[in-house]
Amino acid sequence: MHTSQMRIAGDTEKALPAKVKFTESRVREATTRPGTRRAMYDTATPGLLLSITGTGSKAFYWYGRVKGQVKPIRYHLGDAGSGKITGKISVDEAQREAKRVSADAAQGIDPRAKRVATKAKAIKDAATAETIGQLWKRFEEKHLRIKCRPSTAHNDVSRYSLHLSPWAGRSVADVTKEDVTAMHDRITTTLTPATADKVLQLLQRLLTWGKLDPNPVTLAVADETITFRNPEDSKISRFLTKEELGRLLKTLDETSNTTIADAIRFALLSGARKSNITGAKWMDLHLEQGLWIIPRSQSKSGKAMTVALTIEAVTLLRERRKMVDIWLNRRQRRYKLAEVESCDFVFPGQNPAVPLRDLNSTWRRVRKAAGIADVRFHDLRHSLASWMALGGASMIQIGRQLGHSDQQSTARYVHLQVEAVRPATQAATSAMFATGKPTK
Repeated sequence: MHTSQMRIAGDTEKALPAKVKFTESRVREATTRPGTRRAMYDTATPGLLLSITGTGSKAFYWYGRVKGQVKPIRYHLGDAGSGKITGKISVDEAQREAKRVSADAAQGIDPRAKRVATKAKAIKDAATAETIGQLWKRFEEKHLRIKCRPSTAHNDVSRYSLHLSPWAGRSVADVTKEDVTAMHDRITTTLTPATADKVLQLLQRLLTWGKLDPNPVTLAVADETITFRNPEDSKISRFLTKEELGRLLKTLDETSNTTIADAIRFALLSGARKSNITGAKWMDLHLEQGLWIIPRSQSKSGKAMTVALTIEAVTLLRERRKMVDIWLNRRQRRYKLAEVESCDFVFPGQNPAVPLRDLNSTWRRVRKAAGIADVRFHDLRHSLASWMALGGASMIQIGRQLGHSDQQSTARYVHLQVEAVRPATQAATSAMFATGKPTK
């Protein structure tokens, strides 16, 4: 009986057999020349083949047609090796698996689709078997602490502790869209809509990361039982008028806590975020050049950011440098602290080695005294951008000063930029039609 031969020559230039009865020794001894690939079929098991590469790697495949499909497929069964080695299968295991795949293929079951479905089911079963608390622990350790900014991780941990931890013992699979809707309604009523949105969005991210499908938060949003505020609607463009600025600056002059007063002034002068201001270090300030380079580790976008410092900002910082040095010397003498050459932070806390943390209570008193109780600290940032737009600054200039990563974030100031142009346009049209009314 004639044995079919492959069209690949071995070292002896003789044709190598394409079909043999697979045994452990034959599979182990099968080789091919470097740079080539060789396929051997098992005569005892239809569809089972062994692929051998010139580097010595070997893998078992099932090759055949699935009922209802025109083209044959090549399906990976496993790498060849001892069945005791993790990830590798023996000849016997490969033969049993090939027979199972052949039986499924005869019924029109595609082994690739079956593998995907089996894997998805295993993931879903594992996800739904967890409790919210167990999932949160994994999420915090493997995602929050590794991939998120410290401030984001801090806020998420706080929201979980305050609002989601009561569900720690609940199975992930037991959370329904009715549950999340009720939670959203409760937080909206007792706290604020913004807080409710952030808590539910955290839960949505948590369950998505845990591969829960379908996600009950997503279902609630799709069914409109939960309506998150439009991100554009939630972006408050509140900024300080000239009169409000006057009252605020007067109040700051009368504030006993000069560190916080200067931090508020610097927010107005730089347009920086609160976290960047409280964490500002002298080493990142270049007063001679009028620049503040915020390192990527402290930037919201994850990229180093350069902030232009005005004459007023540089003057404030020079005065702060003197005040901080005097303050540091007094604290060292009073509390008998170890001698420290200088303080790293522009706005230090009670401990010179720690930046300013709590300015909210002082900020609330300042707002009340200045008659601007509805103004948030973040609105100081909006104020600089708004006054830049009113002065005719371009969107590119405003975006660069604020460190926006895209122009969409700066677009809210466009209407103010238009207002800055209006007087010039009005003067031009008045001059154009000074001798008569425009024709209709």
